[in-house]
Amino acid sequence: MKESKVIFIMALRNLFRHKRRTILTLVTIAVGVAVFLWADGIYRGMHRQMAENLVRYAEGTLFLTTQEYADHEQAFPLRYFLEEPEMLEKRVRGFRGVEGVVFRVPFVMEVLYGEKSFHGIGYVIDFQKDREVSDLDQAIVKGEYLHGTANEVLLGVDLARGLGVDVGDEVMVMVQTKYGTLNALSLVVRGVYRTTHPALDESTIYISYETAKELLALEPTEALSLHIRIHWPKGESVEHYTKRIEKVKDEMVFLFPGYRIQSFSEKYAEVFALMKADESFMYIMLAVIFLISAVGIMNTILMAIHERMKEIGVMRAMGFQPSEIRLLFTLEGTMVGMLGALIGIVLGVVLNAYQVYIGYDMQAMGFGEVSGSDFGFPVWGVIYGDWNPPAFLFAFVFAICISTLAAFLPSRHATRIPVTECLRFV
Repeated sequence: MKESKVIFIMALRNLFRHKRRTILTLVTIAVGVAVFLWADGIYRGMHRQMAENLVRYAEGTLFLTTQEYADHEQAFPLRYFLEEPEMLEKRVRGFRGVEGVVFRVPFVMEVLYGEKSFHGIGYVIDFQKDREVSDLDQAIVKGEYLHGTANEVLLGVDLARGLGVDVGDEVMVMVQTKYGTLNALSLVVRGVYRTTHPALDESTIYISYETAKELLALEPTEALSLHIRIHWPKGESVEHYTKRIEKVKDEMVFLFPGYRIQSFSEKYAEVFALMKADESFMYIMLAVIFLISAVGIMNTILMAIHERMKEIGVMRAMGFQPSEIRLLFTLEGTMVGMLGALIGIVLGVVLNAYQVYIGYDMQAMGFGEVSGSDFGFPVWGVIYGDWNPPAFLFAFVFAICISTLAAFLPSRHATRIPVTECLRFV
């Protein structure tokens, strides 16, 4: 025990015998840890924002359709309407955690203005009830939300910019009605919305049932999908929320056997899988950074061994065991790794605090005239990070383990040189 304490004190004193070399190694480790934590935080934040976007603006938490519609969903058919929608809505509202329920009708459309045209998706919404599920009314940046009058439309900010239209302009919308006939109608742009969901802003329009009656020949009681929003308290992780709503979904599947019920995470499973792949890339990046750090630590220890060879010989002549000398150099490497990891953790906390509470406003940074899709981002606007405590623990432990291993390997070399040869070094 006494010998171990002496070795620990010696390792502590030797830590900054060569300050420049030690500081360079510390900086390498600290930057590696900080960059990993920053990247992990921003990717997790984007993952969370993407999930929130789908719940707040796109599909809600769960959505229900007939099984027939689900079988042809890719074609967006204007048939297979929900039967007895009022009774269905009443039963769904009885489930725990349900904040809102609303009916919608998705359809394929082409919007034209002058010589420009865009293909995309439209939604027929109940402009009053839709507020229960969607935050679209809070995303209006120009003009107003739908009034429920005929011949009005909401456009996303990127779609409006692409067409070159503004509030009050008239655009032509071409569709196929529920009878299979082509129809076109001139609609007044009532408002322009900006969400943090690039796909919506680029190619999605919203109209009321009053407009849909003329454009799609729809009746106010006809709906293709029932969208359900389940309470998501602040601070609850995406993973926990997803597991919780799966239980609610299973209960609904049992009570409504003739319908297809999906959660937002199921419908966009491929997108979430890509985000997870991006997160795993962060861990690969961390490994590469620490491999570089490990080379620096090994070089530091090897140089220390070479410069202190005579000192090693004296220690061995005084009775120090080879295992104790290995422990000395290994402790030095471990301390470097621990100190570098601690500095990196502090930097990581500062970086994550900024992106969690302030975020990166892409418009303020000069990206206001482009969309997130131009960069392959699933979210846009103000991008926030997210805290991930396990990542901090992982980075700290991983840095110490790599540093210890990187120091242990060259330290074995120091114990294999004969004492007589060690004492010849000047």
